[in-house]
Amino acid sequence: MNSKMNNVMIVLNYNDYFTTKTYINMIQNFSIIDKIVIVDNDSSDESFHRLIPFKSDKIDVIKTEHNKGYAYGNNFGVAFAEKHYKPQNIIISNPDIIIKEESIVKIIDVLNSNENVAIATGIIHDNSGSIISNFAWKVPTYYDMLINCFFIAYKFHRKILKKGMFYDYKILQQSDFIEVEVVSGCFFIIKDNIFQKINGFDEETFLFNEENIIGFKLKEQNLKVCLVKDSTIIHNTSTSINKNIKSIAIKENILKESSKTYIRKYLKVGAIKLLLFKLAFNLGKYEKRLIKIFLSSKYGSK
Repeated sequence: MNSKMNNVMIVLNYNDYFTTKTYINMIQNFSIIDKIVIVDNDSSDESFHRLIPFKSDKIDVIKTEHNKGYAYGNNFGVAFAEKHYKPQNIIISNPDIIIKEESIVKIIDVLNSNENVAIATGIIHDNSGSIISNFAWKVPTYYDMLINCFFIAYKFHRKILKKGMFYDYKILQQSDFIEVEVVSGCFFIIKDNIFQKINGFDEETFLFNEENIIGFKLKEQNLKVCLVKDSTIIHNTSTSINKNIKSIAIKENILKESSKTYIRKYLKVGAIKLLLFKLAFNLGKYEKRLIKIFLSSKYGSK
């Protein structure tokens, strides 16, 4: 089939059949979504076979040969959608979110009515209904990447100095849609021609920093990223990540490697600055562990 489909959603699954099943049951009848492509990212459990029954005229279930991460899995799904459906808009979605159809409609309306808007999304809330603190942020500089290595420096920079890469909640008092630079990868909609123009996600990253790289590429092209204020997304933060990567050390290493990719490839820093970042990252790991030990000790002494 090579018919034109306006809005195609990519849902990436890895060893999380139940969360994906729950999400698909929620959104499969949304008329604003023309096609849903479920990508099983080479799960090590029976996810793929358990998702097969969802196959229908509207839903495809496909599988990668290897789990090479978020970027690879989503690119795999988008390539399938482009080959078979030639979409106008690509909806990138985690399965661990809750969204109403009207929110998707509002986001797509902003995309379709603004030529220079490449990506749009809603306002991300947590399970309690509160807007998450990292609902959007600026494309990180090298200095930002260094500061973010350290918990205390990050908190001081953001809370006391009121500086840094993350936007203040005050920007949400602006107009119906708000220009930002980077949005969460848990749910966003991007025009397919733009996705192709920037060569999609960078597959050198396994997890983390994909959003920063997308934001960097769009900023270089003078293309806009927007939040749609009256569109709500509830994200069960890091459900899939925490289920599948339980080791803190493994998460830290994945984050370090993807950060190095962003710094080296896009910020184009030299060897000395890259070495300095690696040193800062490793020191930051120990700082966070010491803080955790201190807080655990303090709590235990009560």
